[in-house]
Amino acid sequence: MHCDGGIGEVTGVHGILLPRGHESLKPGGEDEQQGRWFRHDEPSVLSYIGELQPAVVGRIEAMTRHYRIDFRKTTNSAYWMNHCAACGMKQGDFGLYCEPGGPFSPLDGWAASRVVLHMFPEPFNARANTAYGDFFFENMRRA
Repeated sequence: MHCDGGIGEVTGVHGILLPRGHESLKPGGEDEQQGRWFRHDEPSVLSYIGELQPAVVGRIEAMTRHYRIDFRKTTNSAYWMNHCAACGMKQGDFGLYCEPGGPFSPLDGWAASRVVLHMFPEPFNARANTAYGDFFFENMRRA
């Protein structure tokens, strides 16, 4: 991905994808005190991640120092975001995770094959936005 800072550098990016069969908690409404768990048949890409478990933070920090929590004025919030490896510029989540053709929203199998997955088969929870879909998941490479 090219740096958002306009310096022309290519930088690696990181993200969190959940496999088919993962579950998410839908918060309870005003008439419910507890939420409900839903099992999803499609993978999900997480964005605007506000909270992560300490064990997950440790795994991320062991892999890269360029994906970390930071504050973004555009959203007026702190969340886990990518930073350019060359200049440290914040890389916005929308273009990475939500924009068709972005690194985590590939439009074809070839683009998906550029994504390398590191699998961590353990319990996981986070507070984040989600995007569901196929994302050519089967074309992504396993580390």
